[in-house]
Formats: sequence, structure tokens, C-alpha cells
Amino acid sequence: MFNSKNIQFAVLFFVLAMLSDIFWVAIQTERNMSDAAQRAVKHVDNLFAGVEQKLAVIDTMNDLCSTQNKQLLEDIIFDSVSIKEISYIKDNKIVCSDRARQFNLDISDELPKNLHSQTSRLTYIANDQRRNMRALFYLIPYKDMWVRISLHLKYIDFWVSDFGIRNNMKAQMIYDRKLIAGDTDIKNCELIDHLEISSKHYPFSIVTGYDAPLLLKAFKDQLLLALMIVSLLTALLLALLHSYKKTRRTLESEIQQGIKNNEFTGYLQP
Repeated sequence: MFNSKNIQFAVLFFVLAMLSDIFWVAIQTERNMSDAAQRAVKHVDNLFAGVEQKLAVIDTMNDLCSTQNKQLLEDIIFDSVSIKEISYIKDNKIVCSDRARQFNLDISDELPKNLHSQTSRLTYIANDQRRNMRALFYLIPYKDMWVRISLHLKYIDFWVSDFGIRNNMKAQMIYDRKLIAGDTDIKNCELIDHLEISSKHYPFSIVTGYDAPLLLKAFKDQLLLALMIVSLLTALLLALLHSYKKTRRTLESEIQQGIKNNEFTGYLQP
């Protein structure tokens, strides 16, 4: 039979091991958030980089809106499911686009109000007056103009949200502290734990995180395995303690038996 001290020690070990498991889950979720955010940033980076590489081959020295250039713009859009329009903008007007009948079209209402003071890439959401719907735009400075890429907002929004679901967490794409795409039903303050990673090349960040239900799910997903491992270790510890106590009791009883039978002889070392 196991004595009470051994059982108390084993129970304490079990509790501490389960608390350690909670700590391990916290470390694992932090690692998962970082890995997921980095993968999402890389994916969107590749999207923007691919478009810019293709735009670089367009000849803008001669006729910006030549038939050949318009065909190249159409090819870029055809090759990407996330892009729906590319336009060259100067003085708040479209000077060339892959679409017909858009020459000198004024789009001041769609552009950021402080565009004249900007010198770097921009990402923003505005109302597309031609389609009368919200759209996601990406602006690239080019000489004395801007290249504006219109992205499929619903596609980007679906991709970011679905990316979060596939990784068992919440996911958002943000820029300038404003939500661009992803889980719109949450705010960072409602996340128990979250992580933000910004692109080093383009104007956006990816936020990944866990709310209470998702964090609980992450713990429950590995709870059975943790219980099995901790239970086996506790049983092994209890068996080792019992074996140690039994060995000690056997040694004590042999000594007592030897004393009783006068089997010990005393010697004095001068």
C-alpha cells in the first residue's frame, strides 16, 4: 500500500505538471501566432512584389497608354485573381488604365486627402465611384504620377479570415491602425493574446491572435495527450517512491534483527 506522504507528493507533482502544461500551451500559441503572421505577410508581399515586377517592364517613356501597354496591364490582371484594375494617376485624374473610356477621369473623392504630401507606397479603402462599392487600393509612386492597383476587397478579406480559421486563430490585415481585411467582429482589446508583424517592404501589417474560446480550444486539443503523459509520469514517480520506501524499510528491519540477535560487534579506534 502507498502511504499518505507518497500520495500527497504525487498529487503535488501532478498539479505542477498540469500547470506547466498551461505554460507550454501559452508558449506554443505564441509561436503559432508568429509563424502564421510571418507566412501571411510573405504571401501578401509576394502578391505586391509580383505586380511591381510586371509593371517595371511597361514602357512609359513614349506613349504611356499605348495599345501594347494597355495589353500588358490586362495581362497582369488576368494572371491575378486578387487584382481587378490598374491605373496611372496624375493630378487626381486617371491618365491611363487597363479599362477603356477612363482617360482624364477625376477620382479626387476616392483618393487620400493628403496624397500630395505622400512619397511612399499607400494602402487604403475607399468607395469606388464607378462601381459604387467599397474597394481596396494600393498606390505606388512613379515619377510625377501614381500607379493605383485596385484589389478585390472581398477576396482579400475572405483570404485573411480563412487563413485565420485554418490556423485556429483570428487574423487581420491592417494599415495605419485601420482594419483592411480579416476578422471585423473583434478588436485587439478583445483578444487575450495577439501579435502584429509588419511587412518590411509594403504598407500593411498582419495581426494574429486568440480570443478566450480559441485559447481554450488550443488547450483542450492537447489536454488528453498531456493528461496521459503526466499520469504516466506520476504513476512512475509513485512507484519509485514506494520502491525506495520499501527498500529503506527492509534495511531498517535487517538492522533491527541484527541488533536483536547480537550480530553486531563494537570496536574502539584509539
